[in-house]
Order: sequence, then C-alpha cells, then structure tokens
Amino acid sequence: MIKKLLILFLLLFLLSSVGFSQDVYFYVASSMSKPANEIVNNFNKVSKNFKVVLLTGGSGQLLNKIVFSKKGDLYLPASKTFKDKAVKLGLVLVSIDLLYQTPVFGLSENGKKKINSFDDIVKKDVKIALGNPNTMALGKIFENIKLKLPKDIVLGIEKNCVVKAVNVAQIVNYLKTNTVDVGIVFDSVAKVNGFKYVSFPERATVKDVASINLLKTNSNIENAKIFLKYLLENKGIFKKYGFDVIKQ
Repeated sequence: MIKKLLILFLLLFLLSSVGFSQDVYFYVASSMSKPANEIVNNFNKVSKNFKVVLLTGGSGQLLNKIVFSKKGDLYLPASKTFKDKAVKLGLVLVSIDLLYQTPVFGLSENGKKKINSFDDIVKKDVKIALGNPNTMALGKIFENIKLKLPKDIVLGIEKNCVVKAVNVAQIVNYLKTNTVDVGIVFDSVAKVNGFKYVSFPERATVKDVASINLLKTNSNIENAKIFLKYLLENKGIFKKYGFDVIKQ
C-alpha cells in the first residue's frame, strides 16, 4: 500500500513538474485592471484544467517582477515603451496590439471647482499628481509630452506637482480622496471612475498602444495560448469599460 502511494505521489510530482495543469500568470498595468479582472473571472469559471492569476501594478513594476522572478506568462503594459523594453530584454515570444491609450488630466471634486481648461492646471493653488517614469507608463509618456508643451506650462506643471505615483491606481485614489486636484490618467481610466478631465492641447496629445505579450518565461505555453485566445475573443469587454480597442 505504501509503495502504491509513493508511486502515485511520484506521478503527481512529475506531472506538475512538466506543467501539466499549471496556472497562467497574467501581468496587467493598473489602468486596465477592471476589464482584465472581469475577463479573468469569466475564464476561471469555465476553465477546468488551469486557472489564471491576475497581477496588477505599474507597467515598470510588473516588468521588474518578471525579470527578477523569471516567471510570467502574459504581460499587458499600458504603453509601447514598456513593451519595447520587454522585447529588448528578450522576454517576448509574440506581441499583439490591443488598445489605444490617450493620456489626460483627471480632476477630483476639488479640482473641478478650480479647473475649466488645460491652462488652469498651472494656477498657484492647484495640486497635481504625475507618474514615476521608472515604474509607470504614464510617467514615461509625460516625459515625451513635455517636449511638445511651452516651457512656461511645463515649469508650472512641475511646480504644482506634489507627488509622483508608482501606478495609476494610486493616482485614482488621490483623486477620489481629493488629495490632489489633478492627476494624469488615461481617458479610459477617467471614464471608468467617473472623473471629469481636461485633454492636452492638440499639439501635445499622444495616442499610445497597449499590447498583449506572450512571454518566453511562460510555465506552460499551451495554457498561455488558450487564455490569450480567450482574451482576444472577449476583448469587447475592454470596450465596455471605455477603452479604444484596436481592430485586428
């Protein structure tokens, strides 16, 4: 009897070691966590062989986790910048463009009382939340936007900046709690959270691309491909949340 149990245990160990039913780890930038969470929950309800584990955070934070842990199946950063970094690091097997992302300045309840146009954000009593360019896609994007804005506007924004968040979830929280008047977010994030927002001037408006990436660090490529196919078939859920979905 003991011998049979040992054989059974050994078989189970060998099956798990080759990734027979290993979970899929899906890294998603915080700005897309709501639709991603719905897709993952829907998938996990019908999947019998494996589950998808959703991990969210700043695009840079997530990439660092993948690099240091050498684990991860799918990566959905909020901008092309971090996709390109993942490619340069040799992590990406397949990359598929999924969404367009447009940065805006979201307004808190206090912010709505002070700001009627983009130029108002440089008023003396306005508190602004920007993003850390090392951890957050919006932080990196804003570095490029600044090059297209007048120097006095850039100086005014930087002077009014009271915090540089590590991910968009922090900025959303700052806006909801009136910690700041203005916070850089994507237009989709503003819509999902019911924030009024002001757009950047046309000369400084950018439309970035968020891509879904199948990683070389995957633990079970067949499982990862199954979920990737499911995600692409259900990408309309992103549209439901106000995202600009790219037509394939």
